[in-house]
Parts: sequence; structure tokens; C-alpha cells
Amino acid sequence: MIRKNLPFGPLEYQRRLSKTRHAMQAADLDMLFITDPSNMAWLTGYDGWSFYVHQGVIIPADSDPVWWGRSQDANGALRTVWMSDDRIHGYADYFVQSNERHPMQDLARWLQEYRAGAKRIGVNWITIIILPRPIRYYVKLWPKFRPASHFRMQPP
Repeated sequence: MIRKNLPFGPLEYQRRLSKTRHAMQAADLDMLFITDPSNMAWLTGYDGWSFYVHQGVIIPADSDPVWWGRSQDANGALRTVWMSDDRIHGYADYFVQSNERHPMQDLARWLQEYRAGAKRIGVNWITIIILPRPIRYYVKLWPKFRPASHFRMQPP
């Protein structure tokens, strides 16, 4: 088993997750996809220099967060996030810089796995990584997608 290197204990992460879920309720969101690296770290402990590729954290309303990103970066997530290993999902390198496929297609598969089909999904996209092509995938794959650029993650 891989040893986790967490800066905080589980109660602190649960407090942060609870605070986020209260904000999600206020914004009428069932699920949140976070792409901002500092927000990912604040909620999960993820500490990786991999924000140059698509990655994020899925926050369901009723279960532990899910880290999602490139497979090679999943190794860092295994060492730095508080969630169990089955909550870490990596996509294959053939999605990177491809004209035939996009990492959002893999993300859509995982969102379906977590029953996201009919849910109102917000995206915390206050980052340079979310560009027009992925936004088109959001709109196409998730009919109830709601941009949540107004959704600010507040530190304690």
C-alpha cells in the first residue's frame, strides 16, 4: 500500500468538503467539477505540478470526491489525496493533444459512472486550463451543465 503524505487530518478535509457542499446547495448544484489546482489541493490534498493537462476533482453531493486526470499523474494523487485509491481515475495518454479524442470524453464516462446524467453539474473553471473546446464537450455531454465561474472556493 502506498503511504499517503497529507498536510491535514481527515476531520479538516471533511470540514472543507462540508463547507463546499453547503455552497453547492445554495447554488442549486448536485455535483461540482473543480479544475482550479489550488481548489483541488484545498479539498483533497492533491499536490502535483500537472495542471498543464486536463484534470479535476468531481464533488458528488453524497460521497467522497473523485480525483480525475492523466494516468501518469494519478500516481501523485495516490500519494497526496485523502480519498481511497478507488476514487482516483486516470485517462490514457492517447487523449493528450489528439485531434480524434479529448480527455473530456473520458471524464464523461466517469461522470456517468457516478450517476451524473440528470444532475445539475457546476464547473469551477477559474483557471487557464478550461478552453472553448472542453466547454463544448461539457454542453454536449451534460444537458444540465451550469457554468459555475461564480462558484468561489472560500478558504476557512
